[in-house]
Amino acid sequence: MPTPDNEVRWVLLAQSHDREALESLLRSALPSLHRYLGKLIGPEHVDDISQDVLMVVCKKIGWLRRADLFRPWLFRIASRSAFRYVRTEKR
Repeated sequence: MPTPDNEVRWVLLAQSHDREALESLLRSALPSLHRYLGKLIGPEHVDDISQDVLMVVCKKIGWLRRADLFRPWLFRIASRSAFRYVRTEKR
């Protein structure tokens, strides 16, 4: 498990367009993201929603102002994506 200092460093490097740092950051966050989404929406669609979340993170990592808040930011994006998915599935 990465230390918070590693994640902060990876976020800062990813914001400087370091692809390897971004990949390391996403790889380290993926297991906890899967667990979180699995509890929200069930295991069937976790991979699809996770992929959507990671795409948003890749596009918007530069908007994150505080690198130490990466995980809360990631889970906010994940919960919004999961709730959007649940809303569309009810229709």
